[in-house]
Amino acid sequence: MTRSRKLMASLAATLVAGFAIWTYSIYRDTSTYAVHFTEEGFSRIRAGMSTQEVYSILGGPLAINTTVSPEAWFYYETPIEPRKNVFNFLGPVSRVQFDRNGVVTKVSGIAEHSCHIGMRQAEVLKILGQPAHRARRSAQTLHYSSPGTYGVFQARMLSVGDENQVTEVIRDSFHN
Repeated sequence: MTRSRKLMASLAATLVAGFAIWTYSIYRDTSTYAVHFTEEGFSRIRAGMSTQEVYSILGGPLAINTTVSPEAWFYYETPIEPRKNVFNFLGPVSRVQFDRNGVVTKVSGIAEHSCHIGMRQAEVLKILGQPAHRARRSAQTLHYSSPGTYGVFQARMLSVGDENQVTEVIRDSFHN
């Protein structure tokens, strides 16, 4: 083999090796996982499982994010005369929504005539009385992975609802 062919073969081998190293560094998983996390365990998680079942399979998550939706009060009005709306089996409904400080942020239904944005919960109680139903939803996201500084991030998260049951299993891949 001539000297120029040896040089070309060496250059080609260097380029191939460089490309392989670059590809590995770009596409390797740099995610950080919870201590007892395994892909096999994560694949066993299903919607409807309790957090206790999840913890027994995967252990604790790396992080937990909790979001709480605003509190809403519902007032169901008993119809005195027949209504044309046959789909609303409860009759007309009024809804009063509050922020986390107990201040009205939204009013719908007949309550719009007596309540307004900016009122406090105590004022609403004086005017409308006790609600038929109070609702406040909270949701948690259990993070079983977190991204590295570069490469591929394997997102492994679970959404958990009010009843401490899994509502969604999130499995996704991202490139950093």
